[in-house]
Parts: sequence; structure tokens; C-alpha cells
Amino acid sequence: MVAHANEKECAALLARVAAGNMRKLKKELAAVRLRGYALDREENEPGVACIGAPVFDGTCSAIAAISVSGPMSRMLKQEKQIGETLVSVCKELSRYMGFVGEHALNSTHSARRTERLRAASAAS
Repeated sequence: MVAHANEKECAALLARVAAGNMRKLKKELAAVRLRGYALDREENEPGVACIGAPVFDGTCSAIAAISVSGPMSRMLKQEKQIGETLVSVCKELSRYMGFVGEHALNSTHSARRTERLRAASAAS
């Protein structure tokens, strides 16, 4: 969800990130936007991995997310398949929520968000 947060939310998040972690966070957020889904590799629970993707509404805002969790070894073996399926399901749900067009990763709106995130991080 953070990878697709609005400008105000991004600025608030970046204001709380230590300077040493800023580059790592920006790199991860960019990777999430490119993949279409986020990965949690034992960051919340030992031995558990999670794959999550956003659901967008008619204003191109990420209003929800769906995630799948499971044993680390099983999830990472099937990461691409699970991620692509999850993105597809979230894309369909997004259409029901009023989102029009291609997946937000390929949209101009998402590109603008990326630029705003870069600008916000440069200002801090």
C-alpha cells in the first residue's frame, strides 16, 4: 500500500525514515511498483512469507490490499505464480471499485506518484 500511497502519506512516511534507510526503502518501493506486489520475507513472522497486492478505486487510490501468507520455502518457490495471480485478482477487484484502465503500475498516475516520492525524499 505504501508504494501506491498519495503524496501526503509518502511525505509523512519518508519524514520518519532514517537517512541511512532511505535509499533501501526507495529501492524497495520502486521494486514493488514494478512487480505489482510486495513481498514479506520473514519480516513479520519467522518462517513465514507474505505476498500482497493493492486494490485501487476510481480515483486511482490504493484503498485496500489482499495478501497471501504461507511457509517461507513454499511461498518463495511459487512467488512469481502467486504474485501474478494475486495482481490479476486485485486488478479485477479494482475494476469493480471503479478503477478504469490498465493496472496502476503501467499508468501515468503511477509514474506521477513515483516522481512525487522521489521529490519528497530529495526534500528531506
